[in-house]
Amino acid sequence: MNDESLSMPDVATTAAIARLQTVLDLQRAAFNAELPVSVDVRRDRLDRGLAMLMRHRERLHAAAMSDFPTRSAEWTLLAEIFAPSQVFTAARKNVHRWMRDEQRSAP
Repeated sequence: MNDESLSMPDVATTAAIARLQTVLDLQRAAFNAELPVSVDVRRDRLDRGLAMLMRHRERLHAAAMSDFPTRSAEWTLLAEIFAPSQVFTAARKNVHRWMRDEQRSAP
């Protein structure tokens, strides 16, 4: 392998990057078109995220165990399922406060 091959992406890589950029641009446009996102929509998304985590918890646990086979099953369950579920729950509880307007001074 020479230095030139390291600095010049091949045609497939360039095309893949272009496709990814197109997807990112579309996602950004959809995100911006939706603003502002209401508290009800945010709560719904958090509820759906938690439901998805719980629905797939066994598969997620198995995947994490295959990535970290020396970790105990209990620790993996705690770190990969329980902790994120608590984050979803806390976020749902506090999202209305986090969305409140607040005054800030200009730098």
